[in-house]
Amino acid sequence: MYTLRGADHQEHGPLSARDVRDWISSGRANNDTEARADNEPAWRPLSQFVEFGPALQITAAANSPPALPAQKPNRIMAIAAFAVSFIPLIMTLPALALGIVALVFAKKKPQQFGGRKFAIAAIAICVFWIVGIPSAIYFGLPRLQRSMYRDSNCYTHARSLATSLRIISIGNNGTYPSADSWCDAISNEVTSTNHYQCPDDPKRGICGFAYNEKLSGVKNPDPNTVMIFESDLGWNGSGSISNVVATPRHNGQIAVGFANGQIRRVKPQALKSLRWDP
Repeated sequence: MYTLRGADHQEHGPLSARDVRDWISSGRANNDTEARADNEPAWRPLSQFVEFGPALQITAAANSPPALPAQKPNRIMAIAAFAVSFIPLIMTLPALALGIVALVFAKKKPQQFGGRKFAIAAIAICVFWIVGIPSAIYFGLPRLQRSMYRDSNCYTHARSLATSLRIISIGNNGTYPSADSWCDAISNEVTSTNHYQCPDDPKRGICGFAYNEKLSGVKNPDPNTVMIFESDLGWNGSGSISNVVATPRHNGQIAVGFANGQIRRVKPQALKSLRWDP
């Protein structure tokens, strides 16, 4: 039998072991409740009675609050930085700042903030925009300008040759010069020998254009007839569509001059649609 000291500081007993367990299950007794067995003179807490250990554990487990589920670290900031980093120029600096803050938080408070890989990726993308775009402009713009300058020069040269051929034909009552000496025939009209050349001609030939052989000695041809075209035939070179440069020199296009003095950029597949017979 047992005697317990309740919360009212009064002694209750004698109680059987079953009674004590009822007290425990009803919450009237706990680990700290003083008790003694009839054969014991001293009081001691119930937690020291082996026979009541299971009942105390069951009651404690039943009364303990449920464990809260572990919260996942917040990754919103890092993911937002990663998403915004793909917008160059306008959002690069905000995305970089957001990515750095997200990375710092992920390192210092990993239980609250996550997305470290997203933050690192956002920072890397922003650095690419910051370094890559100015570098592309710095290195690419001069090359583009040189290409455009050479391209413009080629058409300027072609126009000079076409104009000179028209002047010669007008002086000859509309008759165009002979195909085997056309370069020589316009030499006094062309302002510079460089005009015979194409700046993008890899062979740097003395003449980068050829004359339509079907115009040789022709009088007043159709104005839309091909007169000159880019070719590798050289000085006084003349021919037909088969003699056009095999590899276009200007972004897939070929400079072609017509009997009316116009110069056009033509793709290779469009050459057959041009008028070659005067």
